[in-house]
Amino acid sequence: MNFKNFKQFIKNPLLSALFGISILINLLNFIVLFFFVKDLKKSIILHYNVYRGVDFFGDSFYVFLMTLVGTFFLAINLFLAYYFFSKKERMLSHVLSLTALITQLGLTVSSTSIIIVNYL
Repeated sequence: MNFKNFKQFIKNPLLSALFGISILINLLNFIVLFFFVKDLKKSIILHYNVYRGVDFFGDSFYVFLMTLVGTFFLAINLFLAYYFFSKKERMLSHVLSLTALITQLGLTVSSTSIIIVNYL
């Protein structure tokens, strides 16, 4: 790992902003879920379809699994963005950082809908 490339990667304002916001959204997702989900063995609605209604029940800890998968994708995108940034593929790094943000926003919408359906 070249430290000079890492410093340039961190100093890039667009990459720093997009990955910083993505990490913040991911942390807020975990915090909000910990606030609402108390009993991890309780069966809750995990998926709701407008046309068919409730179509998937499960234990409430699966909500955290969804957020953990989001963390995994965020880490993979961060690693790949750094790799391509060090190979002078700046545009691909920016696409990966934007993809990470969009993924986190999608998971936030999903988590919010699960909280609304089950707890509000």
